[in-house]
Amino acid sequence: MPPVYDNTVKEARLNATRQVFSGGALELIDNDGKTLASLPLSLSGGTVSGDTWDVTLRQYTTQALFGNNTKVVGARVVTREGKARLTGLTAGTGQADVVLTHSTLTKGQDVRVNTFKIVHA
Repeated sequence: MPPVYDNTVKEARLNATRQVFSGGALELIDNDGKTLASLPLSLSGGTVSGDTWDVTLRQYTTQALFGNNTKVVGARVVTREGKARLTGLTAGTGQADVVLTHSTLTKGQDVRVNTFKIVHA
């Protein structure tokens, strides 16, 4: 059975994670792991309360870098240095870590992130 952390420990762990990624970027990816769009995180990275990190972006809308009606299948967060250190995030228009206005993208299309939250396991 996996360990169970109380909210004080979860909050501390998420704050440490938030600090690692402050000033990094959220990347929306296709099935091949190609970055379809990239949105910069704020310098603070957002806020943590209990078991939830509300990620703050410097901008919530950008244009798709690639794609031709290509489905966004996930997301990752990279550090300021561009290293993907948080992977396996879900992305889509419904229940997901990263909630988008559109889940299929074409190069030049506006991409809007509605919400981005990480909940501690």
